[in-house]
Amino acid sequence: NLLKVDIGGGLNPHPNYFTIDLRDTANIKADLNDGIPLPDNSVGVLNASHILEHLTDKTKIMAEIHRVLAPGGWAFIEVPSTDGRGAFQDPTHVSYWNENSFLYYTNSYLGNFIDNTTIRFQEYRRETYYPNEWMQSLHSLVTTAWLVAIKDGPRYPGILKI
Repeated sequence: NLLKVDIGGGLNPHPNYFTIDLRDTANIKADLNDGIPLPDNSVGVLNASHILEHLTDKTKIMAEIHRVLAPGGWAFIEVPSTDGRGAFQDPTHVSYWNENSFLYYTNSYLGNFIDNTTIRFQEYRRETYYPNEWMQSLHSLVTTAWLVAIKDGPRYPGILKI
């Protein structure tokens, strides 16, 4: 009975996902810089494809994703990588990400550098690639992170570093 949410999904929403975006086509019109307007632990799956780079505060949005995800909830994140030009060429990008950006929320050693004691994710995938030939011709790499919210209660098997 948990939501499947696509934040920033007003332009190209995932089918059967509840969307939150600045666009009028979203189910909820909201500025994600102000947070995700959903209750704690209400989301089972959250998609964030090409939205995080448009938000100003990395730690705030990662905290919001963690807050709305239920224990064991999945976050599927895709961002332009700083390893390619795409992260910097779009004038609407205000934050910059790569594979290592997610380590501050999945690894306790690096989490200490940002005083992160509450945003805890288990990592299942973190890779950078060209999604298609057109993006390769633009030298625009994409980073994907698949993360599971770690909270009180049971968790998925695998290595937990935070």
